[in-house]
Amino acid sequence: KAKHPILIVDDTPHVRAAMQGLCEVPPALVVVGQVGTAAEALDWLKTKQPDLALVDISLDRKGPDGIELTRQLGTLYPKLPVVILSIHSDKAHINRALAAGAKGYVAKSEDSGILLVSIRQVLAGGTYLSPKARAVLPKPPA
Repeated sequence: KAKHPILIVDDTPHVRAAMQGLCEVPPALVVVGQVGTAAEALDWLKTKQPDLALVDISLDRKGPDGIELTRQLGTLYPKLPVVILSIHSDKAHINRALAAGAKGYVAKSEDSGILLVSIRQVLAGGTYLSPKARAVLPKPPA
């Protein structure tokens, strides 16, 4: 079975490393890139095509945040699904991420298995809101 290449965008190196370790446990996933800013992600994507991007909502304050990056990715790479990772699980952040084009939203405080469920569901063409996101936003916008 082919491996799904994944890009991780998070401004904290140890979080990127932890996400990579988690994503690579199932044999169907492989992290092919780790970057810390929106600019690095856009530069990286000029030469590579992952199947999915995991994007931290709160990237380095000096550049675009994860929501703006998601919006840009939707314009530049409309077939690249984005799963947002966030320390926030309030309605405003979730709605902004979904409006920007995110296909998944996972609170960083949730069980690590939730992230894998979200990746699988989004790679299969679906959308995914983690339990904490669904608790505050029971009906995702159409």
